[in-house]
Amino acid sequence: MTHYNLSTSDAVPNSGPDAPLSIQANRRRTVISSALGTTIEWYDFLLYGFLAPVVFNELFFPTFDPVVGTIIVFSTLAVGYGARPLGGIVFGHYGDKVGRKKIFMVTLLVMGASTVGIGLLPTYETIGVWAPILLVALRFFQGIGVGGETGAGTLLTLETAPDNRRGLYGSIVMATASVGVILSVGSVALLSLMPREDLLSWGWRIPFLASIILVVIGAYIRRHITESPAFAKKQQIIKVPALEVFRTAWRPTLAGIALAMVASTLYHLVATFALSIGPRNYGLSVTGLTVATMVAGVVSLITIPLSGRLSDSGGRKRNYYIGIPLAMVTVTVYFLYLLPSQNILLVGCGMVVAIGVAQALMYGVEGALISENYPTPVRFSGFSIAKQIGTLLGAGFSPLIASSLAAAFNNNAWAYIIFFGSEAVIALVALTLMKETYRTPLQPAVPR
Repeated sequence: MTHYNLSTSDAVPNSGPDAPLSIQANRRRTVISSALGTTIEWYDFLLYGFLAPVVFNELFFPTFDPVVGTIIVFSTLAVGYGARPLGGIVFGHYGDKVGRKKIFMVTLLVMGASTVGIGLLPTYETIGVWAPILLVALRFFQGIGVGGETGAGTLLTLETAPDNRRGLYGSIVMATASVGVILSVGSVALLSLMPREDLLSWGWRIPFLASIILVVIGAYIRRHITESPAFAKKQQIIKVPALEVFRTAWRPTLAGIALAMVASTLYHLVATFALSIGPRNYGLSVTGLTVATMVAGVVSLITIPLSGRLSDSGGRKRNYYIGIPLAMVTVTVYFLYLLPSQNILLVGCGMVVAIGVAQALMYGVEGALISENYPTPVRFSGFSIAKQIGTLLGAGFSPLIASSLAAAFNNNAWAYIIFFGSEAVIALVALTLMKETYRTPLQPAVPR
């Protein structure tokens, strides 16, 4: 098993005279707390995405044609991603003013309450049109919560890490999103074994309601983390950090949007979208596809930290220059040959390469590369804006766009390939706008 050393002896000053822990112990605790918290948040958020195409079109949109119902379900999926930039801006504003730790607790409670609310929601059969309305509202608040969560967890970890291990520390937190994926996909896989009648009646509610247990654990963990040293030492106060981002850092913001977009589109095309067209068009089982996604997630637990560690010695941008072309090739083979083969083992191999290798190369350095391009007083706002808008355009709309392309072009695979290839080319161009930051200390103040 690969071992990642978090107790490096690269000494940096302690975060303050009253700090109760050694710097190594504080770093370990911050990484563990952020990683476990990220697992909980992504379990909550992705559970909806994986379960939506399986049952929600029947429970909340039963009056529509199945294809139209699927498109509507993916539209509600996009609502959560649409709320993420708003959550990123709001929580980023206060995170740059009052600190990362306080925001980290609030986002957990927002996410947990929204997820449990979905599990308690009556269906269309019970309350009619209010069912989809309330579903969309709760999905919106899920997006608000995760929009702030990503920035808080990433920055707490990166700003606590030693300069020569920021890529590794950040990638470990990003990797634990895969644990959330595994838990959410595993829940759907187990539910798919239930009789269809039981699944539609009450089974689908179980994983949403189980979230309350994870929220209690997460809240306990987050009470014991400390504020990041970079924020604690911050001297400069910006009145409206988001405006300062657009005024002084529009280049890394545009580039960050493109980089976050291509990585999230890749995942949702080969995983979430496959859950929709795999059973319907190619006769693949939902259980087989969810297990394949879980395997790819397990591989990512190793490859994402490896990506971050490699970036500490060879640079962040290099990983993208390898990962994006590999993703283009993989998507082409996946839709032209692997899905039509109707062989779940081949489809699973495609998912492993796409998610466990190509996306891992990008995702492992995404947090470090984007956030390191901003100074401390606006880092939360800048990272959140770039990350959440990019994720909205990628993950939020890619299943919806792919479903629409399927309907418009009679499931012609080239429609998906050209769609993803266009995003990949944009990301490669955008990468040139990013500064290479792996050897640069975190910038403390906004340049004037």
